[in-house]
Parts: sequence; C-alpha cells; structure tokens
Amino acid sequence: TKGTGWLEIMGCGMVDPNVLKNCDINPEEYSGFAFGMGIERIAMLLYQVSDIRLFFENDIRFLKQFKATF
Repeated sequence: TKGTGWLEIMGCGMVDPNVLKNCDINPEEYSGFAFGMGIERIAMLLYQVSDIRLFFENDIRFLKQFKATF
C-alpha cells in the first residue's frame, strides 16, 4: 500500500461470476480463485524501478537493461 512500506507481490482473489459465465461455467455451481506471482514487483525492488508501467510500455531502451540469463 502506498506510503506504508508494504509491497504486494502475490495478489489473489475470487474470480468474478461474470468471468465464469463468459467461459460457459455455471457460477451457481462453481467458484474460482485467481492468483499471480507479481514478478515485475520483485524486479522493481531489485532494479530500483519507480513505476511498474515501464515494464508494459514495450520501450526497448528500458527493457534492454534486463538480460535473460539461462
């Protein structure tokens, strides 16, 4: 949360019933739980990136600094 020193890196929550309906799944019979790792938030801390949106703007000048090491 902004200004508290806490950073969410594994967000999760219940799937909206409308999402299930759009997938032809009966939300009266089934429910869903969604979660994500938030790896970009860990990268923000590691590389001192101030704005998460930079990862998704596809600016090659910004993205070049993150080399894959396999």
